[in-house]
Amino acid sequence: PQAISHLLREQLTPGERLLLFVDQFEEALARPEVAGALAENDHTVFDARLAEALDDSDGRVYLVTTIRRDYVRAFGQLPHLNSLRNQVVAQPLYPIVEIALERALRTAATRAGLRWQTSELPRRLAQDTLDAPAGLPLLGYALEHLWNERDHETLLTDAYDRVGGVGGALAVRADALLARLHSGPMVGKGLRSRAETLLVQLV
Repeated sequence: PQAISHLLREQLTPGERLLLFVDQFEEALARPEVAGALAENDHTVFDARLAEALDDSDGRVYLVTTIRRDYVRAFGQLPHLNSLRNQVVAQPLYPIVEIALERALRTAATRAGLRWQTSELPRRLAQDTLDAPAGLPLLGYALEHLWNERDHETLLTDAYDRVGGVGGALAVRADALLARLHSGPMVGKGLRSRAETLLVQLV
C-alpha cells in the first residue's frame, strides 16, 4: 500500500527533493466516459497513491498541477488528496488577451531572428486564435506551417492565407497524414480506413 513512499525513500538522497508535475488534472475528476478520463477504479488508486507520496515523504515531494476552473469544485471526488488541500497554494491563470498574445508572437519571432512578411500577420494570428474554440493548440500547427513555408527568415502572410488560417493548418496536417497512409507502406492493410474512423469518433 505504501509502495511509492518506500520507493521515494530508496531513491531520494538526504536533502534531495522531488517535483511531480501533473498536467490536465481535471482528467482525474472527469466521468469515466469522457475521453482521456481515468477509469473509475483508477481514480481510487491515483488518489490514494499520489496523496500517500505527498503526505508521507518527509515533506520532500512537491506537486505542481494544472486544473480547469470548472473542475475545482469536483476535487472532493478524490478524498485523500482533498484532505491535503489546506497545503495548496493556488495561482489562477487568466485567459490571454489579444494584445498580449500578439506581443508574445512578435517577441518570439524577434528572438528567433525571424521577420513577418506583413506587420499585420501576428495581429491576425492572435485574433484568429482567440476567435477559434481551442485556439491555442491550433496556433501551434499554424506556426509550424509558417516555419515550414518561410522564405529564408521571413514568415509569409501568403502561406497563412493559403493554409486557411489557424484552423486550416491542422486540416492540412491531417490530410497529409491520411495521404501517407494511402500511398505509404501500410497501404492495403486497411489502416487508412481505420484512421478515418478513429478521427470521426474523436470529433
